[in-house]
Amino acid sequence: MSHPERAHWLAREHKVRLALSRHGPASLEALTRHAYDDVPEAKQGLATRSALAHLLKLEAEGRAVQREGIWDSSGRSSRR
Repeated sequence: MSHPERAHWLAREHKVRLALSRHGPASLEALTRHAYDDVPEAKQGLATRSALAHLLKLEAEGRAVQREGIWDSSGRSSRR
């Protein structure tokens, strides 16, 4: 991955983490709308897959957790 691609990936991961902390617990679709608010509706399917990749990475790092389709920051109790 080139430097500009890596920088974009890290910036988007930051937006996913921010959406998770501000709007979680939430569904993948809701988090995608917040983290990819600059992406046209026609590309939301791709944005959702990208958001899932970020969330799975965060889950592997112990920074996110998914229960029954709802994502949350790890360590936080679910409000739903």
